[in-house]
Amino acid sequence: MQYNLTQLLFQLQQTIQSQKESICQLENNLAQLQGDLLELKQQNPVRIDKIEYNFDQLKIERLEGTLNIGLSPQDLNDIDEFAVNGQAPFAPFLFPGREEFVHQLSDEIIQGFHKDKDEIFSEAERHCSRKADGDMRSFITDDLARQVPQRINHYLDQTPAYNRHEQKLPQVREQILEVIHTDIQNAINRFLQVYPESMKEDSK
Repeated sequence: MQYNLTQLLFQLQQTIQSQKESICQLENNLAQLQGDLLELKQQNPVRIDKIEYNFDQLKIERLEGTLNIGLSPQDLNDIDEFAVNGQAPFAPFLFPGREEFVHQLSDEIIQGFHKDKDEIFSEAERHCSRKADGDMRSFITDDLARQVPQRINHYLDQTPAYNRHEQKLPQVREQILEVIHTDIQNAINRFLQVYPESMKEDSK
């Protein structure tokens, strides 16, 4: 019993000592914060005058940029973070005839988009409550077509190991078709959402 009491008192002493150290650290941190706050108060405040933007004075000569199928601008800024030890997170999915596979699938996606683009643009316009004129539609169509092969290669290399067999290619192909169709619709929606209405009027 004496042993247990001694051990209990020892543990209690350790706990109290640990709490004292924590309180001391917190007091030091508080003192540091108070010092920083005082220093900030003594600095001259930064005054920002009112800023006005008159978008109706802007004139757009031509549409430029990229729609980034499946990626947002923030994703592109952070793309290096996806590397592991300087290497891509997914190993290439190599198989005979891959280049021809990508070429044929690209043609199918682009042809399908041209066939359904009026419906696709109408859906985007309804979603964003904005109109896309002829020049904008042409720009978007050309920009998307340039990116399709890159996106196909990207999704091929993301294929899980259990699907990396030639006999699984039809299934992989259908999955890529579906996801790129969704990416295209989302890319158009994002573009219409961020493209100022006043600029669209000036670009006509």
